[in-house]
Amino acid sequence: MVIKMQEEILPYKCSCNGTLKKSHTQVEFYGIDFGVKECEVCTKCGSEFLSDKTLEEIEREVKKKGLFGLEKQAHITKSGNSLVVRIPQR
Repeated sequence: MVIKMQEEILPYKCSCNGTLKKSHTQVEFYGIDFGVKECEVCTKCGSEFLSDKTLEEIEREVKKKGLFGLEKQAHITKSGNSLVVRIPQR
């Protein structure tokens, strides 16, 4: 899939003081492809930024597919002067 887009330089800067331009990027979450989405890319450091609208759209898809909670949740308790970290086997 080829996406043609006019290169639009944005009026605000990246945190590295580089220039941001509109582009497209392949979005992947836990190895699952969510397609090509519009983003802003820094010309200096290469960081990619997705808009709030795009992130909400991806989050809806992730919730619909039940992908939240794939990582293990550790429990932290205190025992005397030490912290105990419990990580479930499954």
